[in-house]
Amino acid sequence: MKKSILSLVTTVALAGIAHAGSVTFTNWGVSFSQIQANGTPVAAGTGFIAVGTTALTPTDLANDIAANDGVNLSTGGRALLAASFTQFGDSVTFGFNNFAGYFEGLATGDGGAAAFSGQPVLLIAGTGTSIADSDSLLIIAGADNFAADNPVFSTAVGPDAGQLVFGAAGGTNSVNATLGSIQMGNVADVIPEPGVSILALFSAGLLILRRRR
Repeated sequence: MKKSILSLVTTVALAGIAHAGSVTFTNWGVSFSQIQANGTPVAAGTGFIAVGTTALTPTDLANDIAANDGVNLSTGGRALLAASFTQFGDSVTFGFNNFAGYFEGLATGDGGAAAFSGQPVLLIAGTGTSIADSDSLLIIAGADNFAADNPVFSTAVGPDAGQLVFGAAGGTNSVNATLGSIQMGNVADVIPEPGVSILALFSAGLLILRRRR
């Protein structure tokens, strides 16, 4: 395990020289927290893990969840996230060292490009091939913003190097029960109760009337 992390750090240093900015992303180290969806580790060779940035803020996502059911991200919120996400470098699938729920990757690019400079570094993972077709998602905000080389832009993001924005710790690690695990958050529209629906329509009607006036 330590050898893998050391080789990744070495690769990062070399990539920084050859490809400018770099972002390492992994859960293979320190806590070794396994990523799961509804209690099941994400199978090796499936899902995706990518880094990048988005115009949506954690507050935007929290508001969508609160308006939905307070737990799940709505399909509309997922669509907005997919449309606003700008990926940095290449993504990877789950299954690092052939272990379900684990990943390790290196994304390289120009951190000073207009699409990234000054924007927060985010890790987004899902059970599908992209945000748009994932039923469960994990979002982690890194500690840094993208920046131009000075002399080289380099950072890391993951369960041990960031803050959970969508998802929560919990579950039993299938590789080693003494290690941690993280559950992805789910994407699911929740039909509001009739009373709530009527209130929402009433509020919408008031907004329309105000705009006409």
